Amino acid sequence: MLIALVLTLAFLNKEARILASIIGGFGFGTFIDELGKFITRDNNYFYQPTIAIIHVVIISLFFVFRMLQRRIRLNERDYALNALELIKEVVFQDFDEAEKQKALTYLQNSNRKDPLVLTLDRLLQVTQAMPVSRRDLLSQIKYYIRKWYSTIVKTSIFANTIIIFFVASSLVEFVKAILEMRLDIGTFWDWGAVISTLIAGILTLIGVGFFQRKKRLRAYEKFKQSLLVNILLIQFFTFYRQQLSAFFWIIFYVMIYGALQYMIQQEVDRIRLAK
Repeated sequence: MLIALVLTLAFLNKEARILASIIGGFGFGTFIDELGKFITRDNNYFYQPTIAIIHVVIISLFFVFRMLQRRIRLNERDYALNALELIKEVVFQDFDEAEKQKALTYLQNSNRKDPLVLTLDRLLQVTQAMPVSRRDLLSQIKYYIRKWYSTIVKTSIFANTIIIFFVASSLVEFVKAILEMRLDIGTFWDWGAVISTLIAGILTLIGVGFFQRKKRLRAYEKFKQSLLVNILLIQFFTFYRQQLSAFFWIIFYVMIYGALQYMIQQEVDRIRLAK
């Protein structure tokens, strides 16, 4: 984590921030992995609820960050500072079209009577975004994924695949919960697994209904809520019963959540451009 702090304080480019977040994450993970030793009298590293507690800690951090994101309201000066933060990527020759549009949006929400804001706006208007062929590898990947998404989203295969995946996922989780309990629902962990699985399944069915009515964005939102129930609740109860064997499932669902979040953003952009 010290390396992450040094990177954050010593470098200004976004690549350093990304690398710092990855290294800092590894550092935090290494620390919290030892949680069982800290909360037991006999320093039991393999204390059964440890994985579930770690899951709760990570989820709590997620909610704290989301709450801060929603509670913090930017004023005109904050928007101008955010725009200036993006514009500095021009110096590093890593200023793509998405960053340019975001910076222009920030300036639109800034004080339009401020001479500095007007100067930055004029600077952005004449600044050429980095062509795709000259961008860094990550930016090129994002560009081609966006282009691929805009093409495949119009096909019927895409819609059917989305529906099949989420319906199958809900069925698999429900069957897993029943089989693991051997039809003996008696403890808090058993009831929690079954109820949370039912909630995720209902949200999935609602999403399928929206998809059938061509309301793709609302369907994505319901699928996202179903995934959140899976990640926040179902996996919590699974971690208590299976511990590390459930780790691969949580990684899989988090990756799906990230992909779905990206799909939602692309759908929002597509709807906005269609107006």
